[in-house]
Amino acid sequence: HCISQFDHHLAVLGQKISQMAILGEFTSTQDVRRFFVDTVRGWTTGQSLPATTLTYAETIRPGVKAGLAVEAEAACAVLEYVPPEKPTPLPPDSGLGQALPRVAVKVGKRFGLAIMAGLVACFSVYLITLPFLSSWLANVLCNLSGIIAAVIVYALQSRWTKLAASRPPASKEHGAFLPLRGWPQAEQRLSTWFSSRLRHAPPSVREECERLRQRWKLTQECQ
Repeated sequence: HCISQFDHHLAVLGQKISQMAILGEFTSTQDVRRFFVDTVRGWTTGQSLPATTLTYAETIRPGVKAGLAVEAEAACAVLEYVPPEKPTPLPPDSGLGQALPRVAVKVGKRFGLAIMAGLVACFSVYLITLPFLSSWLANVLCNLSGIIAAVIVYALQSRWTKLAASRPPASKEHGAFLPLRGWPQAEQRLSTWFSSRLRHAPPSVREECERLRQRWKLTQECQ
């Protein structure tokens, strides 16, 4: 039970440090490591819930608090902080003055393609129908086909533009950027150390005395 509580405290600490790193509350890797070590040391002396867990562990295995502080110093070496990239500031004149020309160019391209499609359809229908129909009827059909072709091409271009705009941009957002590196290794190291420290008790004075007696083949038993 004590081991599971300690693992929970480590998980909460990891979430806190990760959130602080994302919010940019650290400036360097040393800041992250210092905060980590100071927090674990605070558990060995404070009155918080993790401190209560360690106080109980200390009664079971004396020296746990001091050993944990030393282990935290070693475990913090794997922690690294990578500052998130700052967004590139827009040029001073990148406002409505540049947006309007871009919109005009896009609309102009759409109209140009639509007109070209209409002309191609118009001439094609005129050349095909002229040998079989009267001149005025061929003109009517070619004009109608040109208008219909132009409208269809312009509508398709607008549809393609909306579909392209609705797609998510291929950027770093597909994989969340995490400025904190190495936390799983640090957490695993402290968890393993604490678990092994509590599960494997050091020999008592009587056991150590009995071991020495058997080693040196003494006849007097330890009291």
